[in-house]
Amino acid sequence: MLIPALNFIAGTNATLYLSGTPHFIDVENKTFGPDVIKLKNYLKKIVKKKKGFSYNKKTGKKIKAIIITHVFGHPCQIDDIKKVCKEYNILIVEDTAEALGSYYKKTHVGNFGEIGIFSFNGNKIITTGGGGVIVTNSKILSKKIKKIYNTGKIAHKWEYKYSDLGFNYKMPAINAQIGIAQLKKINLFLKKKRKLFQRYEKKFKNIKIVKLLKEPKNCKSNYWLQTLILEKKSSKIKNNILKITNQKNIQTRPIWQVLTKNKYLKKYPSMKLKNSLDLANKVINLPSGPNE
Repeated sequence: MLIPALNFIAGTNATLYLSGTPHFIDVENKTFGPDVIKLKNYLKKIVKKKKGFSYNKKTGKKIKAIIITHVFGHPCQIDDIKKVCKEYNILIVEDTAEALGSYYKKTHVGNFGEIGIFSFNGNKIITTGGGGVIVTNSKILSKKIKKIYNTGKIAHKWEYKYSDLGFNYKMPAINAQIGIAQLKKINLFLKKKRKLFQRYEKKFKNIKIVKLLKEPKNCKSNYWLQTLILEKKSSKIKNNILKITNQKNIQTRPIWQVLTKNKYLKKYPSMKLKNSLDLANKVINLPSGPNE
């Protein structure tokens, strides 16, 4: 599984749960999504094609899929990613956990890969208190997913029979009702998020050592998090900014640690992660609640 190295840990852990091998790739500076040019050049070097599939020359393992994450609600360059994936017969899993309400070329994200996932954790655009949803346009995948999250049970009015390994991943009805009520207000939440971005944009307009992350071209972002990027020469002050703001009860946060920095992930394959390592030293997330 190809996974952007500057990313939340969940996709990597899920890959390991399924006995897969995470293979870390670099991101680009504009969207924080996969760096398509680097990815294409990297695959040319490491891939051996066999019977229409792509295999890692070094490990011999099939490269089955890529996770693309729409970081902080900003869509990545999906068209270019799809071209590369088509060339190498790699499936796309869209991590849209942070991107409910975000669009790429007028199509809602989550609709471009084989599967899309949305998070309804307490800090997201809408919440059910936890959990989320999976979306797919594949009837085969939909049927399989429904069976897996319902303990692998064969549909029957009274019998308890099972055809596959499954789990109890169903969302409780009370949580779903909370989500439905929240969903009715989503346009209001999105409007408030965009207004907050505009307020920050005015405040930071004349501060030269930082820039505010904006929605990419041809995209409409939900602005889930408001994000500052420090100039390279100012990156050394990142930790001081985080320390001082939090001491004053202003809840700023860094971006995630590059995944390969975690001890248990160091043994897995990776391309050179120059952009990921650079951004990890320069990104600060600002208070981003809709009522800030």
